Amino acid sequence: MPNYRWIRNRAVFGRIPSTRGTGFEPDLYAQEHVPTEEKHKVETGFFQVLDSKAAIIHARLTRQERFTFTAEERMDWAMFLAAANARTPDKIAHLKATLPETVRANLRNTAPEELEQALGYKPPFTLLEWTERNFPGQIANFHLRMLLKFVTRGDLIQQFMDMDWTVHKVRSRHKELLTCDRPLWYVENPQHPKFTMMLTLSPRTVFIAAKNTDLADKMAATPSMKLARLINESVFNRAYERVYGRTTMEYAQKCFRLSRRNQQRRNTVRQ
Repeated sequence: MPNYRWIRNRAVFGRIPSTRGTGFEPDLYAQEHVPTEEKHKVETGFFQVLDSKAAIIHARLTRQERFTFTAEERMDWAMFLAAANARTPDKIAHLKATLPETVRANLRNTAPEELEQALGYKPPFTLLEWTERNFPGQIANFHLRMLLKFVTRGDLIQQFMDMDWTVHKVRSRHKELLTCDRPLWYVENPQHPKFTMMLTLSPRTVFIAAKNTDLADKMAATPSMKLARLINESVFNRAYERVYGRTTMEYAQKCFRLSRRNQQRRNTVRQ
């Protein structure tokens, strides 16, 4: 699988031997301070199960089969969408760097008298010291618990399930659709009446979930060459570090540079 990274102000070409390695990072959900057999429980017990169910739906959508979602399939695909950007390596790294420290700060700031009242005696340790000694995994793995809580939120899943789902074929001979390490991208915010999500399914197909079908209808009416260009530019704008797919180095360089300029402008506006 060809891919492009932006390193030191230039696009760099790379290749992953198999699509199975696309977006994969070893031990991404590995738990700490747990028995060996539980180290990868988040991966094997949740995300592998979710991905296996979603893979069947993904194949059907890519082939543009005419099929009706069961209630369970609709929930599985909605959960897969909810997890798409929440489980990226950069997001996991951020959660791991911030959430456990937040827990430590809360435990550190617990008043001694509260702990004394709970235990019935004045202990020679703080609540933070006691937790780190007896339940270190509760702190170290807190970010994984919050991740699972987020991607299984009933209101979030229902919001995605209630959207209109369509798949569009992009029949451009000259451009293939790209994807990136933040595969799901949005137009507007979830509260906006025209909130729309898009996910590249294959080099020729794109999935669209929309509250209002206006944008999806416009995309369907857009000439394939132009539509492929608009989608790929959005992919480069969304990418954290890496873009996957077949394109030219010149195009990757141009789009990466434009996306970084756009990000700098957005950061300047926020400041």
